[in-house]
Amino acid sequence: MQNSYGYLLNLVSISQQDYDTLIDLLAEREAVNDDIRIAKRRRNELYIDNKSEQALVEITNHYDAEIETDIRVLLGPERYQIFYQYRSELPYRQALSEISRRLSYSNFPITVKQTEDLVSELKSAELVSDQDALDLAMLHSEGILTFDQRMLIGKYLTEVIQLNDLKERSSR
Repeated sequence: MQNSYGYLLNLVSISQQDYDTLIDLLAEREAVNDDIRIAKRRRNELYIDNKSEQALVEITNHYDAEIETDIRVLLGPERYQIFYQYRSELPYRQALSEISRRLSYSNFPITVKQTEDLVSELKSAELVSDQDALDLAMLHSEGILTFDQRMLIGKYLTEVIQLNDLKERSSR
Protein backbone atom coordinates (compact mmCIF):
# COMPACT_ATOMS: atom_id res chain seq x y z
CA MET A 1 0.00 0.00 0.00
CA GLN A 2 2.78 2.45 0.86
CA ASN A 3 4.42 1.82 -2.51
CA SER A 4 1.20 2.86 -4.25
CA TYR A 5 0.83 6.07 -2.27
CA GLY A 6 4.48 7.05 -1.68
CA TYR A 7 4.51 9.71 -4.38
CA LEU A 8 1.34 11.19 -2.89
CA LEU A 9 3.29 12.23 0.22
CA ASN A 10 5.20 14.80 -1.85
CA LEU A 11 2.20 15.69 -3.98
CA VAL A 12 -0.02 16.85 -1.12
CA SER A 13 2.70 18.04 1.29
CA ILE A 14 1.53 16.21 4.39
CA SER A 15 3.52 15.33 7.46
CA GLN A 16 4.85 11.82 7.94
CA GLN A 17 2.41 11.36 10.84
CA ASP A 18 -0.60 12.33 8.67
CA TYR A 19 0.72 10.13 5.87
CA ASP A 20 0.97 7.19 8.28
CA THR A 21 -2.59 7.85 9.46
CA LEU A 22 -3.76 7.96 5.83
CA ILE A 23 -2.05 4.63 5.09
CA ASP A 24 -3.68 3.11 8.21
CA LEU A 25 -7.11 4.31 7.07
CA LEU A 26 -6.58 2.90 3.59
CA ALA A 27 -5.38 -0.42 5.05
CA GLU A 28 -8.47 -0.58 7.28
CA ARG A 29 -10.70 -0.04 4.27
CA GLU A 30 -8.88 -2.73 2.30
CA ALA A 31 -9.11 -5.20 5.19
CA VAL A 32 -12.86 -4.71 5.56
CA ASN A 33 -13.41 -5.04 1.82
CA ASP A 34 -11.27 -8.19 1.77
CA ASP A 35 -13.33 -9.68 4.62
CA ILE A 36 -16.55 -8.93 2.73
CA ARG A 37 -15.19 -10.48 -0.49
CA ILE A 38 -14.18 -13.62 1.40
CA ALA A 39 -17.58 -13.83 3.08
CA LYS A 40 -19.33 -13.49 -0.29
CA ARG A 41 -17.12 -16.19 -1.83
CA ARG A 42 -17.84 -18.52 1.07
CA ARG A 43 -21.52 -17.59 1.08
CA ASN A 44 -22.93 -21.13 1.16
CA GLU A 45 -20.36 -22.40 3.64
CA LEU A 46 -21.10 -19.51 6.04
CA TYR A 47 -24.89 -19.80 5.53
CA ILE A 48 -25.23 -16.24 4.29
CA ASP A 49 -28.68 -15.62 2.87
CA ASN A 50 -29.69 -12.69 0.65
CA LYS A 51 -30.79 -10.59 3.65
CA SER A 52 -27.48 -11.16 5.42
CA GLU A 53 -25.55 -10.40 2.25
CA GLN A 54 -27.43 -7.12 1.89
CA ALA A 55 -26.56 -6.30 5.50
CA LEU A 56 -22.88 -6.96 4.72
CA VAL A 57 -23.08 -4.58 1.76
CA GLU A 58 -24.71 -1.90 3.93
CA ILE A 59 -22.06 -2.31 6.64
CA THR A 60 -19.31 -2.06 4.03
CA ASN A 61 -20.85 1.05 2.47
CA HIS A 62 -21.23 2.65 5.90
CA TYR A 63 -17.65 1.82 6.85
CA ASP A 64 -16.32 3.09 3.50
CA ALA A 65 -18.19 6.37 3.99
CA GLU A 66 -16.82 6.68 7.52
CA ILE A 67 -13.24 6.12 6.36
CA GLU A 68 -13.72 8.52 3.44
CA THR A 69 -14.91 11.18 5.89
CA ASP A 70 -11.87 10.54 8.11
CA ILE A 71 -9.58 10.92 5.08
CA ARG A 72 -11.36 14.12 4.00
CA VAL A 73 -10.98 15.60 7.52
CA LEU A 74 -7.34 14.50 7.77
CA LEU A 75 -6.35 16.05 4.44
CA GLY A 76 -8.64 19.06 4.22
CA PRO A 77 -10.52 20.06 1.04
CA GLU A 78 -7.60 21.00 -1.23
CA ARG A 79 -5.36 18.06 -0.38
CA TYR A 80 -8.34 15.69 -0.44
CA GLN A 81 -9.07 16.74 -4.03
CA ILE A 82 -5.45 15.94 -4.99
CA PHE A 83 -5.68 12.62 -3.14
CA TYR A 84 -8.97 11.78 -4.86
CA GLN A 85 -7.49 12.42 -8.30
CA TYR A 86 -4.34 10.48 -7.44
CA ARG A 87 -6.40 7.53 -6.21
CA SER A 88 -8.41 7.52 -9.44
CA GLU A 89 -5.12 7.28 -11.35
CA LEU A 90 -3.71 4.36 -9.32
CA PRO A 91 -4.62 1.64 -11.84
CA TYR A 92 -2.68 3.55 -14.49
CA ARG A 93 0.28 4.11 -12.18
CA GLN A 94 0.32 0.43 -11.27
CA ALA A 95 0.22 -0.55 -14.94
CA LEU A 96 3.35 1.59 -15.46
CA SER A 97 5.18 0.26 -12.42
CA GLU A 98 6.95 -2.58 -14.25
CA ILE A 99 8.12 -0.24 -17.00
CA SER A 100 9.39 2.22 -14.43
CA ARG A 101 11.09 -0.55 -12.46
CA ARG A 102 12.78 -1.94 -15.57
CA LEU A 103 14.02 1.46 -16.69
CA SER A 104 15.29 2.28 -13.18
CA TYR A 105 17.98 -0.40 -13.65
CA SER A 106 19.18 1.19 -16.88
CA ASN A 107 21.07 4.32 -17.81
CA PHE A 108 17.70 5.76 -18.86
CA PRO A 109 15.38 5.81 -15.81
CA ILE A 110 11.93 7.28 -16.25
CA THR A 111 11.43 10.70 -14.67
CA VAL A 112 8.51 11.83 -12.54
CA LYS A 113 7.37 14.11 -15.40
CA GLN A 114 7.49 11.21 -17.87
CA THR A 115 5.47 9.05 -15.47
CA GLU A 116 2.86 11.78 -15.05
CA ASP A 117 2.64 12.27 -18.82
CA LEU A 118 2.25 8.51 -19.38
CA VAL A 119 -0.42 8.31 -16.67
CA SER A 120 -2.31 11.06 -18.48
CA GLU A 121 -1.98 9.18 -21.78
CA LEU A 122 -3.16 5.89 -20.23
CA LYS A 123 -6.05 7.64 -18.53
CA SER A 124 -7.20 9.40 -21.68
CA ALA A 125 -6.95 6.11 -23.62
CA GLU A 126 -8.65 4.23 -20.73
CA LEU A 127 -5.91 1.59 -20.68
CA VAL A 128 -5.12 -0.13 -17.40
CA SER A 129 -3.38 -3.45 -17.94
CA ASP A 130 0.38 -3.98 -17.89
CA GLN A 131 0.17 -5.01 -21.53
CA ASP A 132 -1.70 -1.80 -22.34
CA ALA A 133 1.02 0.19 -20.59
CA LEU A 134 3.71 -1.55 -22.62
CA ASP A 135 1.78 -0.99 -25.84
CA LEU A 136 1.29 2.67 -24.98
CA ALA A 137 4.94 3.09 -24.11
CA MET A 138 5.88 1.66 -27.48
CA LEU A 139 3.24 3.28 -29.67
CA HIS A 140 2.18 6.59 -28.14
CA SER A 141 5.12 7.86 -26.16
CA GLU A 142 7.40 9.31 -28.80
CA GLY A 143 7.08 12.79 -27.29
CA ILE A 144 7.28 11.47 -23.72
CA LEU A 145 9.99 8.79 -23.60
CA THR A 146 13.41 8.98 -25.19
CA PHE A 147 14.42 6.72 -28.06
CA ASP A 148 16.65 4.71 -25.69
CA GLN A 149 13.81 4.22 -23.20
CA ARG A 150 11.48 3.03 -25.95
CA MET A 151 14.15 0.62 -27.21
CA LEU A 152 14.55 -0.89 -23.73
CA ILE A 153 10.79 -1.24 -23.37
CA GLY A 154 10.68 -2.89 -26.80
CA LYS A 155 13.31 -5.37 -25.65
CA TYR A 156 11.31 -6.07 -22.50
CA LEU A 157 8.10 -6.44 -24.52
CA THR A 158 9.83 -9.01 -26.73
CA GLU A 159 10.92 -10.93 -23.62
CA VAL A 160 7.34 -10.89 -22.28
CA ILE A 161 5.94 -12.18 -25.58
CA GLN A 162 8.56 -14.95 -25.75
CA LEU A 163 7.89 -15.95 -22.15
CA ASN A 164 4.13 -16.06 -22.75
CA ASP A 165 4.66 -18.19 -25.88
CA LEU A 166 6.87 -20.56 -23.92
CA LYS A 167 4.29 -20.86 -21.14
CA GLU A 168 1.54 -21.51 -23.67
CA ARG A 169 3.56 -24.22 -25.46
CA SER A 170 4.50 -25.93 -22.20
CA SER A 171 0.89 -26.02 -21.00
CA ARG A 172 -0.25 -27.97 -24.07
